[in-house]
Amino acid sequence: MIRARVVGFNSSDESRYNCYSLIKSLKQRNIKTDFLAINEVEVRSQFFPQGTEVNNSDFIFNFVKKIEKVDITIFSDPVFFTPSDLVLSQKLERLKKTSAVFVNEVDNHRDISNKVFMYKKLIEAGVPIPKTYFILCDAEDNIIDETVNMLGGYPVVLKNPIGTMGNGVFKCSTLQRVKDILEYFKNFYYIKNENPVIVQEYIDTQGLFICTRVIKDKIFPRFSLGSPYAENTFKSNISSDRTCVACKVTSELSDLCFKTMNAAGLDTARIDIFINKGKLSVCEVNSIGSIVTNEFANNVDISDLIVQTAIDKFESL
Repeated sequence: MIRARVVGFNSSDESRYNCYSLIKSLKQRNIKTDFLAINEVEVRSQFFPQGTEVNNSDFIFNFVKKIEKVDITIFSDPVFFTPSDLVLSQKLERLKKTSAVFVNEVDNHRDISNKVFMYKKLIEAGVPIPKTYFILCDAEDNIIDETVNMLGGYPVVLKNPIGTMGNGVFKCSTLQRVKDILEYFKNFYYIKNENPVIVQEYIDTQGLFICTRVIKDKIFPRFSLGSPYAENTFKSNISSDRTCVACKVTSELSDLCFKTMNAAGLDTARIDIFINKGKLSVCEVNSIGSIVTNEFANNVDISDLIVQTAIDKFESL
């Protein structure tokens, strides 16, 4: 009998959360399933005296609570990853030892959870995205001015490197606004001086963009109708006050989605796509991403398709 695990922030019995729908789909198949919060994955290397060299990671994990091995693991949420977070890196390395297969694979899920890593992968693969640069929170005025000029001038968009459901993305029309947001970003524990934030050209979607669920070779796109901009915040995600309707899968959309998925190395993702002057470009990629809204718009059980993808991966071993 297959054993499964869902890994995310917190378990919830509210249907709007990914963990709820994934666990429900697994249990409907009579698959024994548990939930693991990423914060519960303990590592103890930080308790070794400074300067101690520990080369065998298994030695570290002998000191921590045992996590039973399962056949399939599905992430329900992103992880707050930055290169300087050595503890989370060790947690994810430990997690790799606890399951035969993952959806998505641990390293790719980790990288796409960080927007800097995500955009770099897309740029390297030649995926069309808004003009994008990276700056540090303590950037001098001349660096900010030079970056804005390369983007074509104000307004520009500043993005927190970690996904925060649209709340870490800001439209800025002045130098002072950029400086204020950079100062605000310093309040986030995972943004250190060595971890850059994203600055992009502003694209006026005129109230229309596409959110696409991709699962292996299946594509389920939906239009988002209504402005993606709040008074002070750029919203790339679908919130409850917007209307979502399914849209046609064109060859251009299909090609862009599969090119993006290959660059990201994911089994499933939600890809947010801008329509700008008749051309498509990727706003961002969300490893896993919200499930419920695509289910409503496309009248399909996304959670069950993700579960089937995990089962197929396991059975192909």
